[in-house]
Amino acid sequence: MENGERIEPVSVLLERIQAERKLRLGSKYKPPKPIDTINLPKLPDGWVWVNIDSISNEVQYGSSSKTDLEMSGIPVLRMGNIVDGELDIHNLKYLPKDHVEFPELLLKKGDLLFNRTNSVELVGKTTIYNGNPNPCSFASYLIRVKFCEGIVPEFYSYYINSSYGRKWIKDVVSQQVGQANVNGTKLRNLVVPIPSASEQKEIVSVVREILLQITNSDESISNELIRSQSLRQSILKRAFKGKLVAQDPSDEPASVLLERIKKQ
Repeated sequence: MENGERIEPVSVLLERIQAERKLRLGSKYKPPKPIDTINLPKLPDGWVWVNIDSISNEVQYGSSSKTDLEMSGIPVLRMGNIVDGELDIHNLKYLPKDHVEFPELLLKKGDLLFNRTNSVELVGKTTIYNGNPNPCSFASYLIRVKFCEGIVPEFYSYYINSSYGRKWIKDVVSQQVGQANVNGTKLRNLVVPIPSASEQKEIVSVVREILLQITNSDESISNELIRSQSLRQSILKRAFKGKLVAQDPSDEPASVLLERIKKQ
């Protein structure tokens, strides 16, 4: 990374984060425990291993109250609203504006949402609330993580959705009545790498650009497949209308050919 001398060391960032957590949590504050790195891969210079708990101010379950379709209320994000690491807000349910859990369970831009209960394939899918819709809340099958200042939430959403995160989920998941579960305690203890804030931002920017290129490629491929199918149908139609090749008036009529085939 260019201008490396201007990058705030991770040690300084972590000191600032712990001061913030101590101020926010008061008597509930506990210093982070040392991370056992024996079985963890080597990190780039300057990066360190931490757990989610030590870089967040809150890890919180959503509302278990019954929602409805009354659009005059506050929209509530559910596990079905997380699709491929993004928020899909086309299918929402609502809680009344005067619901007793508000404003405590209202989302803030940058909150990480983690799907704690789902099928084995889908449990752990993660996204970042981007401020839309606003106001907005979240349901009990989701866990909200509020990160400390200096943490780029998208960096950890990408990490949890990556093969590293999927391996961790596979290792810690528990199953009950056909559903897979990763609870808040396990999420707090998830060990993750932490680079400097500027490196987090740069990595997120690069990953976002690559994912956009992949999405555009997927759309292009999909459009080409549709075009190919349409072209195939057109060719077959022209073939069976005798329009693929120039017609020779001296050719034997099809009726005569069929009659000859019958006799044979």
